[in-house]
Amino acid sequence: MRSDLKVEQVFFCPTSSNRISLTPGETVAIKRIAGKFLEKDNKVVKHVMGYQYGGFQFGETIFLWQGDMLYHKEKSTDNIVIIEDMALGNLSNAYFKHLGKPPYRNIEIDEWKLILSELDAPTIKWSDLTNDTKR
Repeated sequence: MRSDLKVEQVFFCPTSSNRISLTPGETVAIKRIAGKFLEKDNKVVKHVMGYQYGGFQFGETIFLWQGDMLYHKEKSTDNIVIIEDMALGNLSNAYFKHLGKPPYRNIEIDEWKLILSELDAPTIKWSDLTNDTKR
């Protein structure tokens, strides 16, 4: 996985259409997020409930996306490693805005590109929201 994170071309693979190349800004953002998989303090589970919206492909490695998390199944242990990031939550919000109300439909590639542009948008950090300024 470590070498796959170094690839230059990253793709988004929606569950309902062909893979999409990310822009340079989107690539930088998703590489920052996926780089958290190399940290030691990630959540490890056996199952993930719910439906993934798609995945991000780095070389041969695919990280599945759901809500504000990416996850990856380790081949050696069958454990699922999860990382969370607020930028993925923003991406999820954009996804649900485009998805609309039931009955749900497949999202077209042009719509996916617009959704993915959320990765390139600035992300508000939790510390920005909780920073108490003294007067």
